[in-house]
Amino acid sequence: MRPMRALLVALFLMILSSPAAAEVTVAVLEFTNGSADAELAPLGKGLQSMLTTDLSAVAAIKLVERSRLREIQDEIALGEGGAVDPATATRFGKLAGASHLLAGSFTVLGDTMRLDARLFDVEDGSVTLGEEITGETEAFFELEKELVRNLIGSLGLSLAARERAAVARIHTADFGAFSSFSQGIDLFDREDYDDALARLREAAAADEDFKLARVTLGEYERIIGELRTRSDELAAAREQLRRLEKLQAAQADARIVARLFEKASAMGPQAQRERLTALYLLTIAYANLGRNRGKLGELRRAEDQWAMARTADTLAASYYSEARALWPAVPLVIDGDRFYRGLPEEETFDADFAEAVEYLWDDDQGHPDNRKNALVDPLRWPRTLAAMLHLDRAEEVRLREELIDAGMKLDPGDFWRKEQKETLSEELREVLRLDESTALLTRDVAGEENPYVLEGVAREVERNRDYERLLQSAKDAVLVREWILGAQADGWSQGPIVKQAEEHFLGASVDPEGLKLLDRIRSDNFDDEKYLILGGHPMWTLQAAWWLRSGPRTDARRFDALRYYKDRDSNVETDTVALLDGVPREDVTAAFEVDFARPDDLNNSRIESDGWTEARPHFGFVFGVRDVRVDKGKDAAGESVLNRPTTQWMVVLTDTEVQLIRMTETVRGSYDRKDGWDEQVLGRSAIKWPRGKSAKVTIKVDGRAVKVTVAGKNHTFEAPAERSGFYGFQWRGLGYVQLAAVRIE
Repeated sequence: MRPMRALLVALFLMILSSPAAAEVTVAVLEFTNGSADAELAPLGKGLQSMLTTDLSAVAAIKLVERSRLREIQDEIALGEGGAVDPATATRFGKLAGASHLLAGSFTVLGDTMRLDARLFDVEDGSVTLGEEITGETEAFFELEKELVRNLIGSLGLSLAARERAAVARIHTADFGAFSSFSQGIDLFDREDYDDALARLREAAAADEDFKLARVTLGEYERIIGELRTRSDELAAAREQLRRLEKLQAAQADARIVARLFEKASAMGPQAQRERLTALYLLTIAYANLGRNRGKLGELRRAEDQWAMARTADTLAASYYSEARALWPAVPLVIDGDRFYRGLPEEETFDADFAEAVEYLWDDDQGHPDNRKNALVDPLRWPRTLAAMLHLDRAEEVRLREELIDAGMKLDPGDFWRKEQKETLSEELREVLRLDESTALLTRDVAGEENPYVLEGVAREVERNRDYERLLQSAKDAVLVREWILGAQADGWSQGPIVKQAEEHFLGASVDPEGLKLLDRIRSDNFDDEKYLILGGHPMWTLQAAWWLRSGPRTDARRFDALRYYKDRDSNVETDTVALLDGVPREDVTAAFEVDFARPDDLNNSRIESDGWTEARPHFGFVFGVRDVRVDKGKDAAGESVLNRPTTQWMVVLTDTEVQLIRMTETVRGSYDRKDGWDEQVLGRSAIKWPRGKSAKVTIKVDGRAVKVTVAGKNHTFEAPAERSGFYGFQWRGLGYVQLAAVRIE
C-alpha cells in the first residue's frame, strides 16, 4: 500500500506544482472571397464550418458559436468580406469572449486555390500565425487540413491519438459536394430555407461519407421546422378563430375550441402544462382520431373539413416540437385511442380541462410500470404522427429511430425491443439504407444456436444483398433506386421488384416497359387524403388526380417536378386541383419553371396507343382558396344547396395571355368534386412564351398588387382585398406541362 500511496502523493504534488494551462478560445470567422467570381463567396462559409468542426475535436480548444459571431459581425458592421486588422480583431474577439481570432481569405484561379489566414492574439492584436497555403482546387481538403495542423501547432498544443485521428479525418474530397454544402449554409443565413435544405441534401447525396453535411442538414431541418411550426401555428390559429367567429351553427363546439386555442397560444414555462394539453386535445379532435371521432360533429358539418385536417397537422407539429424536449414527462406520440377523456364540455370546461391536464402529465405516476407502458406503447405506431408532420418516407424512418431511442431510455420490455428491431430493419430496407438494415439484423445473432432464427436472419440479409446487387450492376443506378423505392411503397413484393429490374432496368438505358413501370409509380399517391412533397412543399391533390404524375422521385413521396398530361381522347372536364403547404396566407410569392416539351422518361400505354398531343393546357396558381370541403346544406324546400361554395382567385396562364380571375364553385359532383365554376375575369395581359418552350414564372401576391413575371416580362393586376386562404395549382384542358423548381415564400 505504501508505494501506491507514495505514488498518489507524488502525482498530487506534481499537479499542484504544474502551472494551469491557459484557456484557448478561438473565434473562426468566415473566409472572404478573393476570387473574381462572386458566386464562389459561399465557399468561405464552408471553410469556416470545416475548420470549426476540426478544432472542436481538440479538448484544449473552445470555439465561439457561429451564431454569436454573426451577431457581433452585424453589431460592429464588419460586413461580409470585411477586412480584419489588429484593432478590429481585438474588438471582435473581446466581444466574442475569445482569446484568439482566425480570419482569412481564399482565392480560386482555375485549377489553383490559395488560402491566406492570420491568427490574432485578441489581447494585443498581434498576429501569432500567418499562413499562405496553395494547392490544387480539387484538393481543397488538403489545404484545409494543413491550415488546421499549423494553427494547432502555433497554439503549442499536443494532441492525444484520438484527437489526431479526428482532426485528420477528411470531411469530403468532392469539390461539388463541398460547394453545395457551402451554398446551403449561405442560403440558410439568407433565410432561403427551402433552397438551403436542397443544397445540403445535394451535398450529402454526392458524398455518402460527408458526415458534416448530414449533421448540418439535420440541425437546419430542426431549426427550420421549429420556426415554421410556430409561424404556421399562429397563422392557422388566427384563421381558425376568424372562421369560428362567423359560424352560427355549432356555436357550442366553436366556443369550446376557442377556449382551447386561447390556452394553446399561451406562452412561457408557467403555461406549459396547459399549453401542451390544449394542443394535444385540439389535435386529436381536429384530426378526428380514435375515441374522439365525431367529438366536433356539429363543427365538422359546418366547417371546412380540409382546413380542419391541416390545422390538426400544424397543432401536432407544434406539440411534438415542444414535447421532444420534455420527454418522458409527456407522451411523444398523440394517441387518440388512449386519451379517451376527449374535449371538455362547455358547462364544466374548467374542471374537465384540469382533469385532462392531470391525465396527460400525471396519470399512473404512482405506478411506474404502468406509466412507462403508457408512454412507450404509442411509440410503436409513428405513421399518423409522420403524416401530420408531412415527412417523406426517409424522414419517417428517421422519426421511428428517434422514437426508438426515446423508448430505450425507459428500459422497455423484450417484446417491444424485438418488435421495433424487426420493424426498423424492414423500414431501413424500404429506404435502401441496406448496410444499416443488415447490421441491425446481425447485431444480436452472435452465439445464437436456434437454426430457425439463424435461417430467418440469413433470409432477410439476402434480401438486402439482392437490392445491393441491382444497384451496383445497373448502368443507371438512380432510376433503379427510384424503381425499388417506389415499388416497395406501392406494395410490390421483393421477387417481382427484382425480376422487373433485371428485365427492364439493367441495360444501357431503361427500356419502354421500364418507363411504363416508372410512370405507374410516379402517378401514385396523388390524393386529397395523402400528401406528396413537391420541392419541399407538401401537396394534396383535391380532384382529377389521374392527370398528374411526378418527375423522377428521390423518395417514395418526394420529387422536384410535377407533370400534367391529358390526351385528346379524354372526355372528363373536371379541373385538376392541388394545394400546397396547407397553411392559410394572405400574402404569398410562388416561383416555378414551366416546360412544355415531352421528357424522354415519360411513357405509358395510352401514349403508345393514342400518340402524343402537342396541345398546351390552361394552368395557373390559385390563392385565397376558402371552404375547400364544406358539406352541402338544405334550402327551405329541403333540397341540397351549396351554402358555402369554394371561392378562390387564380392567375391563369394560357398560350397567349395571363389572366387574373375570381372563381366561385357552382356545381358539386360526386366525391366532393368541383365540376363547375362561375368565373369573373378581373384582368388580362398578352404574353409570349419563349421558343424553347420553357420559361421561369414568378407570381407575387400582396396588398399592393398581383405581380406576374413570365420569361422576364412583368404583368400587374389589382390585388383582391380578401385574399387570405390556401394556395396551389390548377389545370384544365388537353396537353402537357411540367412545373419544376417550385418555391413558395
